[in-house]
Amino acid sequence: MDRAKATTERRRETIFLLALCVVLGFPGDACPATSVVIPTPPPRPPGLQSPELGTPEPPPPEPPPPELRPPEHAPASALGPDDSCARVMASGRFVAETVAPLSGPGGCGIAAPLKLEAIVLADGRRVRLEPELVLRCDFAAAFADWVREDVAPAVEAVGSGLAKILGAGGYECRSRNRVEGAITSEHGKGNALDLSGFGLADGRALLIERPAEALEWLTPIHDSACARFSTVLGPGADGFHAAHLHVDLETRRNNGHLCQWDLE
Repeated sequence: MDRAKATTERRRETIFLLALCVVLGFPGDACPATSVVIPTPPPRPPGLQSPELGTPEPPPPEPPPPELRPPEHAPASALGPDDSCARVMASGRFVAETVAPLSGPGGCGIAAPLKLEAIVLADGRRVRLEPELVLRCDFAAAFADWVREDVAPAVEAVGSGLAKILGAGGYECRSRNRVEGAITSEHGKGNALDLSGFGLADGRALLIERPAEALEWLTPIHDSACARFSTVLGPGADGFHAAHLHVDLETRRNNGHLCQWDLE
């Protein structure tokens, strides 16, 4: 028997005698001394703890990666047309009411239309539109800015306040210049407005078809319209615009402008 086997046999004998000593109730000092260490079992994993010790809480879930987390605030582009139109109306630049979305053939329609009744000037005076008209919200805001910042001051500079926008025309689902087969007019998108003149507080009227009679008033109005709008058509442009002014915000290549309105 080699040394390793002898050592194993001695351990077994010692453990047997120690166990027999304990079973027979001999006092501890009567039992054989031993240096044998009986290993204790390893602790249970946390998930296998006995019920009386309580069930451990599961670890918190890992947070999703940044690219999968929802945004804290919705981007502006996520706002619907109703939200955008409400902000325009809340600016106080005009008196208007929202109407139901419009649609028609050939790309006609307005997602967020409003019926424009009057422009509110900086001093609180109202410039009525005769008749009232339906426009796209953003175009209505651009038109209101032109009236407030350019048209009204130009009229005021020559001695009378602005009271009315005459012969106004807005949304109408039709082809350009009502020519059969032509592309859809910007009027069919609520992105254009026609007017025949301006009514003054003293009762006079500045008519587009008679520019020579109101050259002093209409010159700054002409220049500001051509600077603000992408399309300006009036007398001198063609036979369709001999008696009224057309303005729109059609998107043109390189942000180009078309201004055809003769005052003389």
